[in-house]
Amino acid sequence: MSLFNISIKETLKRDKDEFLDSLYTKLLDNKEYESIKGKNSFEINKCRLNTFLSFNTKVLIDSKEIQVDAELHDTLLLTIIIVLAILLTYGIGVIIVVAFAYLQKRKAEAYLKDIISKVNINNN
Repeated sequence: MSLFNISIKETLKRDKDEFLDSLYTKLLDNKEYESIKGKNSFEINKCRLNTFLSFNTKVLIDSKEIQVDAELHDTLLLTIIIVLAILLTYGIGVIIVVAFAYLQKRKAEAYLKDIISKVNINNN
């Protein structure tokens, strides 16, 4: 697992089909993302989780447990920015780029946890 990837495990409190459909529509949020939906899981590629950077998000439900994994998609962009930061700022800019990417990860993680708890508790 990378420094910028997200992994969340929670217990399921609703029907898994309703939860999966609700979470899927919340994450898509009327945007056109490439997605794959299965019976007990779905995957959304290049999903912006309320962040500037995009994540490949996978949700899997096993019996009564929710597993959410989000992998940073914009690694090439970050690599280019880090190389430019090394060349232009003699390495000091790398700290800013890495801090920005880490804060984006934390923001995406908080966003995912918030959505999961809202969808998991809401019984509509």
